[in-house]
Amino acid sequence: MIAPTFYSNYTRLRMARNYWTRFSSLSSTPGIYAIDLLPYFKLLGPEATRAFFEPHDMHFSNYGHLVLADALQAELIRLKLLPAIGASETM
Repeated sequence: MIAPTFYSNYTRLRMARNYWTRFSSLSSTPGIYAIDLLPYFKLLGPEATRAFFEPHDMHFSNYGHLVLADALQAELIRLKLLPAIGASETM
């Protein structure tokens, strides 16, 4: 699984996404999955800036890690690599 991260500018500005073209092309190889995280952050609108330790640090904040975790969970369920939430489990 490949899930490239990005700087906060990608959530606020209309920046070129050349990086995604390269990473998504790797999905043509069986067993490799590229996950696009940016749409999950963009859904937050102006709140997306809270996902980063701006203005001095571009790493994800605690809030950003929660968004990242939700995005990964949703994508893993979509790819059927993780069971759907609420799916019955056998013990």
